[in-house]
Amino acid sequence: LQQASKTLRQPIWFHCASLGEFEQARPLIEALRKQSNRSIVLSFFSPSGFEIRKNYKQVDLVFYLPWDLKKNMQRCVQLLQPSAFFLTKYEVWPQLIAALNNHGVPSILFAANFRSNQIYFKRHGGYMRKALASLSQIFVQNQESQRLLKEWNMNAEVAGDPRFDRVWQVAQNPKSFPEIKEWISNHDCLVLGSSWEEDEKMLASVLPAFPKLKVILAPHEIHEEHIKQIEKIIPNSVRYSSFNSESQAEQQVLIIDSIGHLSHLYQFAKLSYIGGGFGAGIHNTLEAAAHGSPVIFGPNHEKFAEAKGLIECEAALSFHSSEELKQGIKHFLKNNKKAANAAFQYVEQHQGATQKILSLTSRHWQ
Repeated sequence: LQQASKTLRQPIWFHCASLGEFEQARPLIEALRKQSNRSIVLSFFSPSGFEIRKNYKQVDLVFYLPWDLKKNMQRCVQLLQPSAFFLTKYEVWPQLIAALNNHGVPSILFAANFRSNQIYFKRHGGYMRKALASLSQIFVQNQESQRLLKEWNMNAEVAGDPRFDRVWQVAQNPKSFPEIKEWISNHDCLVLGSSWEEDEKMLASVLPAFPKLKVILAPHEIHEEHIKQIEKIIPNSVRYSSFNSESQAEQQVLIIDSIGHLSHLYQFAKLSYIGGGFGAGIHNTLEAAAHGSPVIFGPNHEKFAEAKGLIECEAALSFHSSEELKQGIKHFLKNNKKAANAAFQYVEQHQGATQKILSLTSRHWQ
């Protein structure tokens, strides 16, 4: 930071916990790059964000944020001298926010989605609540979050989630995969995105009921041991790295053993199974929905407002067992047109968060 800060021009600083939060910040970063001549810097806490985006060309610097200690945060702010600081969802770092306030730097939380059981709203959460209340501006995804903050005498603006803008942009200009298109031919296709072991076992248990269904499986982890494990439980599969659409046309499952393709592969999905629902929580449902694909996922989805929204508009189903997964697949194959339109319209109707947030914060850099 000491070396890099010498060449920075009143930087606008974005902090993301990991890759998921980066996808929320990305539309703002890329819009700002076009609007402002100031430097843009990006920090991560998790390797899952830093390692994948450390060479991201739309920013001038990518770095790990150190532990949230007073000395660390004061030093970071002194070195960077940011003109504004953006943090995503609920990445509230008390010592960092205090350091920003001490230097007169506006701190802006966006795409926030609050629930009453979070630490900010508990009796013992005063320290975190104080940090949240000391932010310059808060933009939330929905009115429920706004009402919750108001109960604690905090103001927030409902602006939505910039991920809707990002997934819409990708879905309108997907990459071409002619060999995959040829392999699918006129079969129905299910895309299993960001899968974990439990998801893959669930899929394997229901595949015999759908012998003509083609499956694109994109695991969350693509190390060799995991890929071999998938091949063991789903023998009728082939890796994308060694795929030949002619000689392997009869294979039912295509394993995507490289990163960067999933958001574009949903273009082939008649329906999508989003992984993570039997672990810490489901992954990105919006990437699939933006392509007009109804989605199915496991039970751990309560933290995600978009999952609830897709269920309410009948474009998504949650399941707990292999039998429920089987029935969910049958349902969306039978009622595909209605569910696909609902998924597409849900994403289309939630556009605009990026420009709303930037228009209400632009005074900090114009």
